[in-house]
This record gives sequence, structure tokens and C-alpha cells, in this order.
Amino acid sequence: MYTVLIADDEDIIRRGFVEFIPWEELGFKVVCTCENGNQVIDYIRRSHVDFILTDIVMVGASGLDIAKYIHDNSIPTIVCLISGHKNFEYARSAMKYGVKYYITKPTDFNDVTELLKEIKTQLDAARSPETLEARRTQFFYDLFMGSLPDGESIDSAAAELGFNSDDIFICPFWITVSNFDNYVEEKWNYGKELLFTALFNFLRDNLKQFGIYSILINGYECLYLAVCGRSSDDLEDTLKAELDALKESIQLLMELDITYQTGHTYRSLSNFYKCFSSGVTGTDKSAGGEGKNRLLLMEQYKNVIFSLILGSPERINAVFDNIARTFSHMDEKTLSSALSELADIVCDKLKSSLSKDFSSVYSKYADKLKNSKSRNETLENSKDFLTAVSENINAKSSPSEMIIEKAKDYIDEHFADNISLYDVANYVFLNASYLSRLFKQYTGENFRDYLISIRIARAIELMKQNRYKIYEISELCGYKNPKYFAQQFKQVTGLAPTEYLSRMGG
Repeated sequence: MYTVLIADDEDIIRRGFVEFIPWEELGFKVVCTCENGNQVIDYIRRSHVDFILTDIVMVGASGLDIAKYIHDNSIPTIVCLISGHKNFEYARSAMKYGVKYYITKPTDFNDVTELLKEIKTQLDAARSPETLEARRTQFFYDLFMGSLPDGESIDSAAAELGFNSDDIFICPFWITVSNFDNYVEEKWNYGKELLFTALFNFLRDNLKQFGIYSILINGYECLYLAVCGRSSDDLEDTLKAELDALKESIQLLMELDITYQTGHTYRSLSNFYKCFSSGVTGTDKSAGGEGKNRLLLMEQYKNVIFSLILGSPERINAVFDNIARTFSHMDEKTLSSALSELADIVCDKLKSSLSKDFSSVYSKYADKLKNSKSRNETLENSKDFLTAVSENINAKSSPSEMIIEKAKDYIDEHFADNISLYDVANYVFLNASYLSRLFKQYTGENFRDYLISIRIARAIELMKQNRYKIYEISELCGYKNPKYFAQQFKQVTGLAPTEYLSRMGG
């Protein structure tokens, strides 16, 4: 049975939905009814529900606020808005939060029944192994980045994904590719993106006792989490033995040399959530040393940028609390310097989305930071500053769209180079995982498909000029291997490059 929450400020409407729809016959169970949006948000912070049917206009938080909260916190819950005709355009604005189901008042319960059949089909698909693994990947990434609001939310999400928060094995580990640039140039003909994919597939297929989740890729270094849904003393040794065997397999099959470094192991989600970030800027081997710690700190700063773009107070607070834990070992002077750096980065990366007079807000913050009399005061001033940034940028045009346009401009300029999603993410200063989400939301395509479409479109333009051979066009469009180019070209156009040229009369 899929769980359902119903929200409406009119008791008679709530009871009508509960009593007049054959929920169990359709595969659903109503577990909660709420009379306002605040109750809904409080409930889903503590417990997972599969489907929410909510009025769009209520006292306190609206149906739109509920949809935004679910979207911003990556909660896998489907929302259907109940809307009067005069509010229907308002309801449609919820599309940017992933809402695609609407019911108008007065309600035809036969229409609701048909809608529920469609929603059940979607929920069934979401429980497929492929979708479940994608949700787990997003969960562990958000957990690592400190983006989940609180312990109850973490426990609820973990249970929905099949994990016991207090009986789990988590071990971060780095993979370093030796002579990365030379290998990509001389031996690998398929682009950096597919090299990372191949490496991940090797890990997933060979580390059979663990779920493997990609956290960060930076040049020739990759950070992963190895996760097992049970905790036992032998798992750390098992992981290292399997990584040793993996090194030999990759060298034999790909002629690629890698090294690995494992971090501390964690036996509960709360321990991982609270303890890992505190080692990010220290010497804890969880983070892999000072160079990697600095890299991970920049990833946290990128997460701050993404949270400000989303404009979710809960997420901003969660991410900042994670930053505060990261800085917990610092003295007050170093803390002030680190938070000043964060403010400088925020203002620089979001300057096109901030009002012209925001510089005065920054100046006041800098003075407060300089004159803070305690550690807590320093942290509170910094949190207030981030709140002011969020309120300022969300009063203007969408910063998300600006970032996606900037990403597309970078791709258009560098499509002939060996670029990856991680290169674009570094350029726009976002985590690759979050850029991928935004990119799909605003373009309707994932990064790889978009890059291929740009490259093939350029190839067709060059063919029309009738000046280049196929292998030359391949190189000009970012493909070192003409056979791989031909394969990609045929996937997009349905024709091999030679066939396409022939039909053009070339």
C-alpha cells in the first residue's frame, strides 16, 4: 500500500476525500489528514508519505509551499494540488517544483480515481531497482553535503530506501588515476565523461558486498562512499581486499593504473553525518589530507550557493550547520577569516543575481564579523548574512536560469574539447550532482545528451561546408575516435556520416 496525506482547511472536504474514494482498492492507505500546510511540513519532516493531496490555498504554508519544501529537500513524494478555477494559473506555477497533477473544484471523484491509477503506475516505476538506486545515490550525496534538514528526516528517508540508520556500514574512499591526462590522450578514445562512467561501473560490479555512490570527481581523483546495509567487523578488511583485486582487474583490462585510500568507517548515519564533515578541514584521513580537504571545503561552499539559489530556509540552515561543524576546530580568528572567504565567494558567484545596493549589506556584515565578540556571534552573523542573500536573489529573476545559461555558453564554447560535467560544474561553481539536476530541469536533457546534440549539430554544419573529411569533422567536434563519432552521429540522425553526406550530395 502506498501512503497518502490529505490536506485541506475545510473539514468536510478532507472527510469527503477520505470517505468517497476507494483508497485501499486502488493500492493506497490514508495515514494522515491535516488542516494546514504547516502541519503537513511538520509531518513529512518526521515520516515519509508517498502521495500528498493538498489544497493550494490554506492558512499558513500553502500547497505551493509544501511542493517547494519537497522539491528543495529532494523528498520522493508526489504532490497533487487541489485548485479552484481562479487559482489554476497559480497552481500551474508549481510546475517548477515538479508538480504535474492538479484537481479542480468542484471535484469529480471519478476523475480522482483515474488520476490515482496514473499516480500508482508512477509510484510502481519509482520502486524499480534502477530508480531506487538513483534515489539512494541522491540521498547519500545530500547526506554527505549536509543538505538534509535534521535527524528525523534522515532516519525517515533512510528507512524508505531500505536502510537502518543505526545498523549500517559507510566508508569513504578516494580513487586516484595515475597519469590521467596522458591516459585520456593516448589510450582512451571516448572522452573523460565515459572514463569516469567506466571506472564507476568497475567499482559497482566488483565490490559486490557494497553499494557504491559517487560523491566527487576532480580531475584524476574520485571520492566514493562504500555502503553496506549491515554492520560487521570484517567489512573494512573485505572492502580493502576487493579494492586490491579491482586495481589488478583495471590494470589488466584497461591498462590503467589506479591507487586508493580508504577513510574511517562509520556504523550509523548520524555518526557519519556529524563526524565526517568535522574532519574535512583537519588532518582526519576521512578526507584524505590537506589538499583533498580544501577540495571538499570548496564543494561545501558550492552547496551553499545551490541552497541559496533554491531559497529554502530549512536547507540553508542545514547546510550552514554543516559548515559550522566543519569549522568546529578553528580558533575565532581563523573562523572569521573562513566565513569572510565564504561571503566573498557567495557575492562573487551570485553577483549577477544580487541587487546593486547589496554591497551595503555586505559592508555591514564585514563590520559585524570583524567586531564579533564570540564564536557564536560570528556564526549567527554569518547565518544572517546568508539569509539576506537568499531573500535578495529570490526577489529578482531566477538565478537558476542564469546559471544554466552560463553552463550552456561554456558548453557551446568548449564542445570541441574533452569536457565533462565536472568541468562545467567547476566553471559555474556548483556541485556536479546539483548542476545535473538543474540542467535536466531547465533543458529537459541530461548533460551528456545535450553535449552530444551540440557536437552533432556542429558536425552537420561542417558537412554542409563540403570542406572537411569525416575524420577531420570528428576531431573538430570533440571526438578523437572517428568510429565513436560515427556511432554517436548515427544514434542522433539515424544515418552514418557517410550516408548523411551522400544524401546531401556531398
